[in-house]
Amino acid sequence: MSTNSKSATRHQTVRQAITFELVQAHVPNAGLAENLSRTFGLDPIDYAAILERTEEHIALSAQALQDALNEKALRIHLQRVVGSFVGSAYGATQFYGTKVTQARDLTVASQNDDRDEDRSGAAGFEG
Repeated sequence: MSTNSKSATRHQTVRQAITFELVQAHVPNAGLAENLSRTFGLDPIDYAAILERTEEHIALSAQALQDALNEKALRIHLQRVVGSFVGSAYGATQFYGTKVTQARDLTVASQNDDRDEDRSGAAGFEG
């Protein structure tokens, strides 16, 4: 083993496993999601229908590949497919979390350089 590979092994960071439970912990609850869609005039999202269609899609994929792949290969493939769905959902939760943080920062006067209402007037004039 060379010195470079030893160095690379020692400095690898451990990434948190992205699981369905982790995604659920970061998404807005159903009440908040409904409130957001109503506030911004968006159509509510039918989560049950999305879940049902995703399950159907994965089941159809498994049926189509069942004769072409052995059991282990099919299991590995389906783990990757499900992992990509979960990873995509996690990315969406990160996007949502970033937007929530930005919105909070914009409402805090000390964090927002563009807010004028909390500033005093120009020097030498009435405030």
